[in-house]
Amino acid sequence: TLANDTGRWKGKGLGGLFQTFFNVNEYISQYPIGAYTVHVIHGMEDQTLTGINDVGIRIEK
Repeated sequence: TLANDTGRWKGKGLGGLFQTFFNVNEYISQYPIGAYTVHVIHGMEDQTLTGINDVGIRIEK
């Protein structure tokens, strides 16, 4: 998740830009090497989120 239970953003940010890091080793180490698809979804009530211009994912080994 990108925010805590009270709605406060996790991670570091400036203005409207925030970044946070997740360690996914515990999830992906059990899967074989191959091509995978990453889905990014939101949990807001509104279907369209205004003000969200970009979402990025960086995967490091």
